[in-house]
Amino acid sequence: MTKRCHLLRQGAIVGLLLLMGLGCGSDAPIQGFDFVDPNARGSIDSTVVSDLAVEATFSDTITATGRSSNLLVGSLGGVATQTLLRFEDVPDTVVILNAALLLRTKGILSDGKSKSTFEATVHPVTADWDETTVTAETFQDAFDPVPIASAEILPVGSGVVGFDSTITEIVRFEFDQTGVELVRQWADSTKGPNNGILIDGGSNSTFIKEFFSSVSPTNLAVLELDVLNGTERDTLSINVSQDTYLARQVAEPPPGPLYIDNVFSQQTVLKFDLSAIPRESTINRISMKLNLVRENSILADEDFRVFMQVLFKPFEPPKRFRVDSTVTSVVFSFDASGQMLITPNSLFRLQSIFQRWINEDIENNGFILRTLTPGRDVARVALHSTQTDPELAPRVEIDFSTAPTN
Repeated sequence: MTKRCHLLRQGAIVGLLLLMGLGCGSDAPIQGFDFVDPNARGSIDSTVVSDLAVEATFSDTITATGRSSNLLVGSLGGVATQTLLRFEDVPDTVVILNAALLLRTKGILSDGKSKSTFEATVHPVTADWDETTVTAETFQDAFDPVPIASAEILPVGSGVVGFDSTITEIVRFEFDQTGVELVRQWADSTKGPNNGILIDGGSNSTFIKEFFSSVSPTNLAVLELDVLNGTERDTLSINVSQDTYLARQVAEPPPGPLYIDNVFSQQTVLKFDLSAIPRESTINRISMKLNLVRENSILADEDFRVFMQVLFKPFEPPKRFRVDSTVTSVVFSFDASGQMLITPNSLFRLQSIFQRWINEDIENNGFILRTLTPGRDVARVALHSTQTDPELAPRVEIDFSTAPTN
């Protein structure tokens, strides 16, 4: 090694140590030296971006729920739910003596507050419906208000036993004689159409009960029939043919938070103001934080999964937007912990997106956040905004460096 190279190497080591030393015991940005031009200075800095150029929630078309794995009964947080069922395979070769509806519990949706038992009732439906398209708006309360069965709904989900097994609660609705006669009519098509039944939870419930739908072939709803087959008494189990739940928003969610939900198509747009970061900066580390407003959220036993996508064009209220399909999206979950930290990964290049926005390589139109499970249930997340709590509002933490300048 030549003497000149040795001196250059020593200078580089001293420069690195000096760079590290300047960052200790001071809040000032760390400065770096350019060895080609000793008068040039760069910096390593960090910032929290909490200024939002766009912070908006909007609603789109209500989602049909016929393909959901859940059936819902009850009301919570301004949302009321009912369940529709139809049994098409009732035999006409037996005498039906008694009938009962059996639903298997999957879980509950709640707001974390105290929950009390409520009564659910079964009603004959008076109009035709299709599970793939019906909504509360199109159904229009087409059922007989006089119940044919009722049952208590307890604020419990499925119980865990051991390491890998569960106890599934079964809720049983015993039909009265009017209900039994209705089932007999289903067995004889000449007596009129089979429009099925509706389960209503009333308006006094403090939680929403989740039952398994026909998407789950082993836990679906069953009509249990006590029959006379010739001279023999027998019990038959008839699986549900069609089922879905209906959701109606009876009160608007409290104003202030940002919302994302599964049924009413509430979605949130966020655009961070990055103007305070120099255009020539290089991002070294980045993370995004979102905080849950627990009392305004409706959470199921399953995590709420959010789909975050980059916008190709600016969001235009009330609900015009265009997603950039060339950028890979990110999926993340909310649970009862209340905070979601989003960091870069191999699929979603958060750092790369913000870098291009800062460098003005592409226009910063922000993100849209929406559910990954539309129609699954009526769960929703409420996020802190600058209106509810500026300290807990969406924010991005960025470590960045700037190139040396004279």
